[in-house]
Amino acid sequence: MSFGGFGSAAVTPAASRAAADYDVPPDVPDSIQDIAWSPTANVLAAGSWDNHVRCWEVQQQGANFQAVARAQFAHKGPVLCTAFSGDGSTVFSGSCDKTAMMWQLGGNSQGQQIAQHDQPIRSIQHIAQANCVVTGSWDKTVKYWDTRSPQPQATVQLSDRVYALDVSYPLMVVATADKQIHCFDLKKPSQIYAVIVSCLIYISHLIIVLSAKLPNYQGISVGKFNKTGEIFAYATSYDWHKGVEHYNPQARNVIRLHHVDAADMTVKAKK
Repeated sequence: MSFGGFGSAAVTPAASRAAADYDVPPDVPDSIQDIAWSPTANVLAAGSWDNHVRCWEVQQQGANFQAVARAQFAHKGPVLCTAFSGDGSTVFSGSCDKTAMMWQLGGNSQGQQIAQHDQPIRSIQHIAQANCVVTGSWDKTVKYWDTRSPQPQATVQLSDRVYALDVSYPLMVVATADKQIHCFDLKKPSQIYAVIVSCLIYISHLIIVLSAKLPNYQGISVGKFNKTGEIFAYATSYDWHKGVEHYNPQARNVIRLHHVDAADMTVKAKK
């Protein structure tokens, strides 16, 4: 592609590229907030604003997919986060109803409540090495849970509301609304060992051109790679960045699967 002037090279439109991706059936009735892949198989879970967690089994042959709905679970409020256990047998979810639930795939669809916060639960992860679940909430706390007990193993007070959390044992990082990143050594889970002030809020690391003339195309609300990196699942949903007046109830909320090939991951030579 040449950057010498507009129109100097043909570019495949984003809409055409997206059309080649696979739509996971059925569409979801409301915005899709989170996606999680099983660490052991091509099983996909999604949490959405219609209060539900949905699971699909994905069959893949090269760039061709078939997704079959396998389970559906209900919260009493919008679902903000999802995660799998290390063996892939269990789905965890956190909700605006201030609870986290545990669902056994192929088991009881009622699930089991495993956590409680004072505000919505924004992030959840299973820590297989510690045999516990960690939750991060808008009540400004991180809590660790043994799924057999209604009381947390430990509670850590943070500086602000939790908006993101990730674990790569023994490291856990938690991002809060005041632009701080709290770092934990999970061998000492009750102690924050470092706090980093994020500069990302002030610097543009990504820029995308979106056309206002394509009102039927939704923004991408979340995306995740499967365990091998061969499949990228992404959800198209309205993210409410323009407020309720721009909400289109006819627009689709759908998860799409993209086959990741060598061309996607190869660094292009500079011209």
